[in-house]
Parts: sequence; C-alpha cells; structure tokens
Amino acid sequence: MSEKFLPQELIRKKRDGLSLSHSEIGFLVKGISDESLTDAQLGAFAMAVFHCGMSMEERVSLTQHMMHSGETLKWHDLDLDGPVV
Repeated sequence: MSEKFLPQELIRKKRDGLSLSHSEIGFLVKGISDESLTDAQLGAFAMAVFHCGMSMEERVSLTQHMMHSGETLKWHDLDLDGPVV
C-alpha cells in the first residue's frame, strides 16, 4: 500500500458522514498497528465512527485489513478436534 493520506483528513471525512475507501481504511489500520497514529487521532476516529457509523463496505474493508495486520497463528501442530476460537 503506497498511498499516503493525512489522518486528520480521513477523520474529518468520517466525521462529516462520508465513506472511506478501502485504501484509506488500510492506511488507518496500518497506522494503528505500527503506532504511527497518535492516541488522540485514534480516539477521534473512533468517535467519528461511533457517531456516524460505517457502511457494510467499510466494515468489510476494516475487517479484512485487521485480519492481515498482524501475525497469523498456526494451530496445525496441536492436533485439535475442532475450530479454535
């Protein structure tokens, strides 16, 4: 992901009730995971989402980016009988 956004512009956009693109959401998730977003920016984004909500497309995008933002655990060697939750 090579696109660069200003966090405050994405926060403003969400605060104003506009939808964020897949790449904009990816930028925010990356900023959360690599700690390049400040606590204040993360709080402002959370407040904007709380007040304005997210579309289904935004929620799917957020989930996809979060799913790929960290380490994936491997359970194959544990020989478990079912899914691990």
